[in-house]
Amino acid sequence: MLDSIEDPEIKISLDKEKLNRVKVSLNEELPQRFFDEIRVEDVGWLNEKRATLGMPLHELLLGCDIGLPRPVEVKRSAQLEERIQKLKQEQHEREYRDMTKNVDNVRVRHPEDTIAFQSNIIHYLFNY
Repeated sequence: MLDSIEDPEIKISLDKEKLNRVKVSLNEELPQRFFDEIRVEDVGWLNEKRATLGMPLHELLLGCDIGLPRPVEVKRSAQLEERIQKLKQEQHEREYRDMTKNVDNVRVRHPEDTIAFQSNIIHYLFNY
């Protein structure tokens, strides 16, 4: 089971060699975070400076690693696992019974197969 995402930021790791070329062509100091991981907002800043980047923005982003946020995985409780296994077993037994009911003459007619049973269910659902 998955829990909520703690850090929803998308992080992008750029190629260091390309960043050094951009640093030289911009003639200004790039923030240190650019050499670790940048955020989506930083790509907007690079887009504004694209005329002086020394390379097209798409080439700078080509081959970068994108780190997507991951939700925290929560372990299921033992009680839940037991209940799931029990429900799976019951479902399997129902499917097997339905599959084999026409083989045995005793089990050919189940109450749930009759029209009376089904009409009672419909009556119950719509009147309560």
